[in-house]
Amino acid sequence: MKTTPLAVSLAGLACTVLCGCPGSALDSNYKGEPIARIKGQMILGEGVAAPEEVRLALVWYTSWLEPTKPDSVVTQDVVYKGSFPANFTFELYGPPPASALVPREDGLGHEAHGILMAYVDTNKSGKLDPFDPFEDGGVMNDTILGATTSLFDLSKPAYWVSYTDAEPPTQGWPAGSKKGFNLEASSVVNDRYVSVRREIDSPITLELTGERELAALICQANFADGFVSPNPIEPCRIAATPNVLRVMGGVTRTYRDVAGVETVNDYAFVSLSDGARYIDDATVTVNGVVAEASGEGAYRIDHVASSSRALIVVDAPGFARRDYDVRMPSGHLVTPAVGATARSGEPWIIEWAGTTVLDYRLVYATDGNGEFIGDPFTRTETSATTKPISYNGKVSLKYIEYGPSFSDRFGSYVNGDLHQVREVNVLP
Repeated sequence: MKTTPLAVSLAGLACTVLCGCPGSALDSNYKGEPIARIKGQMILGEGVAAPEEVRLALVWYTSWLEPTKPDSVVTQDVVYKGSFPANFTFELYGPPPASALVPREDGLGHEAHGILMAYVDTNKSGKLDPFDPFEDGGVMNDTILGATTSLFDLSKPAYWVSYTDAEPPTQGWPAGSKKGFNLEASSVVNDRYVSVRREIDSPITLELTGERELAALICQANFADGFVSPNPIEPCRIAATPNVLRVMGGVTRTYRDVAGVETVNDYAFVSLSDGARYIDDATVTVNGVVAEASGEGAYRIDHVASSSRALIVVDAPGFARRDYDVRMPSGHLVTPAVGATARSGEPWIIEWAGTTVLDYRLVYATDGNGEFIGDPFTRTETSATTKPISYNGKVSLKYIEYGPSFSDRFGSYVNGDLHQVREVNVLP
């Protein structure tokens, strides 16, 4: 990992009536004038004990879509000891490290995306150390106390530090983004994920929650294949936070084009665990119908009466009852039509209709071998256009739309989603 002239300092610690006088910053060194500052307040989550000392680090990733496998870490050179809440200022003295900069999709300049983290320097190395669960004994050397985003919880506001060395593109970046450092704030507003650009020094809140699942943010593991264990951080080879019910699943609506006739079906699937074992003795109902338990924490109903909503109720021994009012997406493919044909070497225009409750869709095509073709897409609110597709034979077009989700920082995720598969015959 390359070194960097970036540095961090904690400042602005003041006495308050509620929290007393905060402690002082130690080992402060003057680095010259910073080119940017990240400001905010650290607070303690419910039930979290105040740590003896806290450090801050800015962790850079080459893709904001995958907040795992950090590429570069910039660590503070001061330590805070004291009471909470505590104001902080993270000072940046240069651009992100070269290892964190990646070419932009538009070919104009480079970009980097980072998360601010609070941690305990458990191994006393003076820096935040990412770890690989399959190298050097798989030991996690430090303890993450909090971060400005979560790998699992989509319900709370998240903050990213974004950087580009050229004028930002008009698509993919929040309106008003500028060359240099930007603060990107993301949250769910009226059932839609909204990202807005703020000035880099706009005050933010960094909550110290302390759950073990935060380790995923500095673990060099692969989460892309989804969860295949009762433990959501199994790829990191770390035990999950104990005694927490984790609910995964929801209701899926499927449209299929069979012999030129479309059929629709809703089915429900829920997986339950406590992070260490699957829970097989729970009662799960969907719209009042009891789901069938099929082992390894799985509960399903193959045919749910199609509706705009589905109430999922989970009663698991030893845990409080969970209710999820799932709202279903209502999108539907318009073109290509059922039984449509296309010409090889031409782009496709894919259109959909319906009032969605959450603007999050995927559209892709696969050939007879299941390989992706026709990517990338140019998107609008109601359509997507592929690059020219050179292929002869049947192509499966898949449209996926996601409804509002229920999630938590321990790995629960429940939602309603729509899957539509339509075959298109591509001719020479």
